[in-house]
Amino acid sequence: MNRFKKLIPAISVLALFVVVALTLTNTRFGVWLLLDAFGGDAGDGDIADPRLGPVEIVEFVTADPAFQLPGAIEQPSGISFVEDANRFFVATDQAELFVLDNELATIQSRKVLSRQLLVSRQGSVEAITAINADRVVVAGESPALELWRWAADDNWYRDAVLELSGYDGEMEFSGIAYNYDAEEYFLATDEVFEVFVLDSRGSVIRTMGLGDSLDLKAGRELDELSISGLDYADGRLYILTETYNTIFVVDPAAGVERAIGVEGGGQLAAIAIANGRAYMPVDHNWDEERPPLFVVDL
Repeated sequence: MNRFKKLIPAISVLALFVVVALTLTNTRFGVWLLLDAFGGDAGDGDIADPRLGPVEIVEFVTADPAFQLPGAIEQPSGISFVEDANRFFVATDQAELFVLDNELATIQSRKVLSRQLLVSRQGSVEAITAINADRVVVAGESPALELWRWAADDNWYRDAVLELSGYDGEMEFSGIAYNYDAEEYFLATDEVFEVFVLDSRGSVIRTMGLGDSLDLKAGRELDELSISGLDYADGRLYILTETYNTIFVVDPAAGVERAIGVEGGGQLAAIAIANGRAYMPVDHNWDEERPPLFVVDL
């Protein structure tokens, strides 16, 4: 009995340690404490203002805070739209996949794409593109693309993993898009202002140079533009930057056709093109007020 009593304090300490560890590693609040609260992130300042960016821009639009995503969706990191199905697909920093109706109001399905603790999957998925209503591809902090499929039992399953080849840059992808006709992927990081084109097997087949048709300001560099999202629609690639918020409309064969400065949107995290409009969620920390999803007419 005495021996058992002596064990009680040790068991209590162990239980407290487990509770604290799980709180820090597997709750929104704990992960925010570990990754953001003490991270010393600097404020955005004027870094979102497209007029201050490295490229001379003559076309500007004002972002419209048109939608508030359902409360279950925190920190959206990617968005895609399927016209035939008339629905949106949203990925989050917590490696979740949400399918929503065309009004971005009703969640039709939800899937956690990783079984890891929240602290491990936080930020692991940064981009999504929907190939059709039943297949999506996600990218992020991984040297591979994951293909997910909607099955007959009304659930999402990982269908395949495409290991990247011919790429030796940072494995932190911030944007992905798919050209259905050519069966090619467009892939981007937030480190360089370039887009990599991959074949259907995940091999890099070329890099798109974007600077030739842009008017660069004296003493500035294109890599000041940090790509946060890609989408492909109607033969055009749309590139969104979260620094100096700009949408670049690109003909993959001819280069940049338009550079559109987006004013008033905050730190734009991703882009989806639907019915001639660009839909853009905003990056934010867990402790910050949930921002709206912004829309601009193109």
